[in-house]
Amino acid sequence: MKPMHTIGILCCAASACATTSPPPELVEARQAYSVSQQSRAARYSPVALHEAKSALDNAEQLYKEDSDSPKTRDAAYVATRRAELATVEGETVALEKKKEMVERDAQATNTESTESKLRGQLEQAQRDLQAAQQQARAAMEKLGENEGTSVHEDARGTVITVAGAFLFPTNKADLRANTDSALEKIAFVLKQQPDKAILIEGHTDSTGSDARNLELSKERAEVVGAYLAAHGVSPDKMTVEGAGAANPIASNDTPEGRAANRRVDITIRSDQ
Repeated sequence: MKPMHTIGILCCAASACATTSPPPELVEARQAYSVSQQSRAARYSPVALHEAKSALDNAEQLYKEDSDSPKTRDAAYVATRRAELATVEGETVALEKKKEMVERDAQATNTESTESKLRGQLEQAQRDLQAAQQQARAAMEKLGENEGTSVHEDARGTVITVAGAFLFPTNKADLRANTDSALEKIAFVLKQQPDKAILIEGHTDSTGSDARNLELSKERAEVVGAYLAAHGVSPDKMTVEGAGAANPIASNDTPEGRAANRRVDITIRSDQ
């Protein structure tokens, strides 16, 4: 018979996985969903709230299967952003309805007190819009923290650059298996900009013929566009182009420069 203290140690070891603390990303996702659930999203944005719940359920399932894995943390990140978006959508719709009601009252009564109330509602609408824009910017900034991804501004708008080596094997247009989480995060950010045109451009280095580079860059841009469309980004908003080696961002004389030039740029247009 094993001594009692040995049995205790074995029991602790056997239950270690069950008592592992969830990753902070999952804790944040749970909190974000709880906030959204108690907000006006349940009434005014039920579809977005349902999507947030599905994303959280997915993260919880991955946590059960693989604890603190990169997949779990990525899924939790997506769940948090979806919950935040549902909250903002619910508050925005509720505010729009309230604004419409106040405007009707103003037209009916045309009193100074009602006009003052309307001004207050409009000011609140502006504050809520700014909060939503801040959340969108925060999500955009977090994209730049992902492996293989950077974000910058140029004259056309916000450019999300994804390294070609991160997305594709050499000289191919088949997405690597580890790109899903990064592209899903990009899709989430793009869906927060429903009124913006999106340009997807494939780029190569100068190695190889111009014809092959143009063909490969277009194929890669099309693959990224198809992935984004499959994850909820409106195809009508997207334009897909291949630039070949025509627009380098670094020297093609060095391996590092050529690696930088092999990329896909996703531009959220502000000039249209």
